[in-house]
Amino acid sequence: MLTANAPARRFYERLGGDVVAERSDGGDDELAYGWRNLTPLLGPARKGAA
Repeated sequence: MLTANAPARRFYERLGGDVVAERSDGGDDELAYGWRNLTPLLGPARKGAA
């Protein structure tokens, strides 16, 4: 995602995402987010899958 996209950054960070990569090619800077544990993101969906 674009580094300048503050609302998207807050969204991913509220979901527990960590910046795992950054890229700058002279134009728009980009970030990549990742999660160590996806279980909290599943929430109610996980209960319904059982």
